[in-house]
Amino acid sequence: MPFFAPGDDPGASFTELLRRTGSEPFSGFAQAPVSPSSTGPLDGSHATTVLAVRSADGVVVAGDRRATSGHLISHRDMRKVFPADSFSAVAIAGAAGPAVQMVRIFQLQLE
Repeated sequence: MPFFAPGDDPGASFTELLRRTGSEPFSGFAQAPVSPSSTGPLDGSHATTVLAVRSADGVVVAGDRRATSGHLISHRDMRKVFPADSFSAVAIAGAAGPAVQMVRIFQLQLE
């Protein structure tokens, strides 16, 4: 992530940040890096957003809380970011049930 001078920061606009860093937004969503084997545009109609911010004192990890079923919001308070241990976190996307179970097993293994 680039650092901006205090007078040069893009502000609270995520799309302005994408524009300033050279990323190309499409349909209101940021396009993730595409592997050489991928073809065509990414589908931004359903996605999980996870953000990690690093500072001198530590890291803050946050994620959106909406669970969808097709184009409908099925749950507005879905937890997607979990502490794995004292020094790491896990963020999930996709099928919530199996993902949460995998996080629990991972946490147990780290203990």
